[in-house]
Parts: sequence; structure tokens; C-alpha cells
Amino acid sequence: MKRRGFVLGLTLSGLAAAEPRAQRRLPRLALLLTDGAASLANGSWPTALRAALDEYGWTEGRTIEIVTRHADGDFDRLPALASELVALKPDLLLTHSSSGALAASAATQTIPIVVGAASEPVLAGLAGDLARPKGNVTALTVASVEQHVKCAEIFSEVRPGRAHLAVLVNPTNHSYDALGGALAEHGYPSTNIVVAKARAAPLRDALQAAQADALLVTADPNFNRGDADKAIDEAAKSLRVPHFGTFEPATRAGALFSFGADYGRLIRRSAFYIDRILRGAKPADLPIERPSVFKLVINLKAADALGLSVPQPVLARADEVID
Repeated sequence: MKRRGFVLGLTLSGLAAAEPRAQRRLPRLALLLTDGAASLANGSWPTALRAALDEYGWTEGRTIEIVTRHADGDFDRLPALASELVALKPDLLLTHSSSGALAASAATQTIPIVVGAASEPVLAGLAGDLARPKGNVTALTVASVEQHVKCAEIFSEVRPGRAHLAVLVNPTNHSYDALGGALAEHGYPSTNIVVAKARAAPLRDALQAAQADALLVTADPNFNRGDADKAIDEAAKSLRVPHFGTFEPATRAGALFSFGADYGRLIRRSAFYIDRILRGAKPADLPIERPSVFKLVINLKAADALGLSVPQPVLARADEVID
């Protein structure tokens, strides 16, 4: 009886020790996304992120919990959604835009935040320095002022001559406040078209008033989405104005070309940053990383429709040509 009691005691003590381990919660990753769950961008982006996280041993439901909130394209909802996610006490919050990051950083100064596709995070006020970001935010940048100037340079190769550019900018996104001056320094006169959302009719009127030869679309989540791509393409084509920018899906929707960061690599680097933070690193110790790999995608259908002939040296540099 004593031996049975001893064994029973060991069994009960073992169960008591195992119970806290069984109840210990998984690390929680919060995703704050700008569009809806049905959006192409927001449908493929988290899927690719989950696959990248798997490579680091973070498998949803087994080693990590992932909670997601979608703004459904209504950026005014981002602050409330960020606060909702912060209330869930995640170990890390990931968003893929500067707009989402600003909402998240306003909601918490302690929970680590990673921005998977920021545009000029220092100019946007998200960080004090690229090499040593301050506070709880670090980021991967998707576009820069210099990159947009490069887009203008590529267009000048496709259509030589002094082009007057219309530049589509969001008034709430200050990442590109310096873009007009940078374009002027490189010999490209420009006129800003300032809209919060891209709608075909108002954009066509503004583009016509600007009397521009081409439209440069800045990297902004309000413009880099399926419905905006269609509206921009419709407005530009109605006036036979070439449009281009940094967002690859826009080229597939009808833009002349895109010169932008490799989104696949950004997603893989996002997973790397998440892994580092979940294993103890602080955002301030992870430098804000600018893209090192760019993709040039050219839409020859769009060029033909505009009566443009893309020079062979430009085609030779393209990573992809859409016939």
C-alpha cells in the first residue's frame, strides 16, 4: 500500500507539473492589415508570411498564435483596430504599411512593432535613425524618394525628352514631401496631384489640369491596391498618359512599368525580424533595412497602346516583360 501510494503521489505530482506547461500560451503575433481579407494583396501576403515563418520553426497553431485585423480599405479604422490588437497583448505586432505602423505606434510604446513594407520611415516619423531605430519600431522599407526618381529616369529612357510629370501623392503620407525637389534636381519638372483615394473621374480631371506628360504613382497603400490600380489605369488611359511607379501589381493591371522592391524578399525578411524579436532581440537593435533587390517589370501591351517603343537596353534590364 505504501508503494502504491508512493506511485500515485508521483503520478499526481507529475500531472500537476505538466498542467502549467500545457496551459502556457503560444507566442502571439498580431497582424494589422490595411485592406480586406478578400483583397489579393492581403490574401497572398499573410499566406507567404506564414510559409516564411514555418522555415524559422514558427508554425501557426503549434508554435505561434496569429491574430489578424483588416481595415477593409478604411484607413480611419486603423487606430481602433491597432488598439484592439494591443488589448490582446501580443508579443509582437506586424503591419505592412507606414499608415498601419503609425496607428500601432500610437497604440503602444512597449510592444515590438515590425513594419513589413514602410515608405521612408524616418521621414514618416516612425523612427529616428535607420541604423539605430528608437523605441519599439523597426522596419523594412519598400520605397524611397531616390527610387521614385529612378522611375522618372527609366521613363526618360523609354520616352526621351524633357517630360513634365504629375506625381500622385497622399496628403496624409509625408514620406514623399521631398520628392518634388529631388525630381527638380534631376531635371524632371513635376506637379503634385494630391488625393487621399484614387478614383477615376476626379483623377482624370486633376491629371488633365496638370497638363502632364506622364503620371508617377508614389508608393502608398491607398494607391497600391486592386481598386486603386484600376482607377489610376482608367484615368491615365482616357488621356493617353503613361503611368508608372514602384508597385508591381499595378504593371499587371495596365501601368507602363514598375521599378520596385522584391516583395517576396521583403516577406522573408519580415519573418527573419519576427524570429529575432521572438527570440529576445529588441526592435531598436534591428536596423531599418532598405531593399537591396529591385525588380523592373515592363508592360509592352501598355507601351504599344500608347505608341511607345521600349528601347532594347531597357528591355534587357527588365526582370519580366509582359507581352
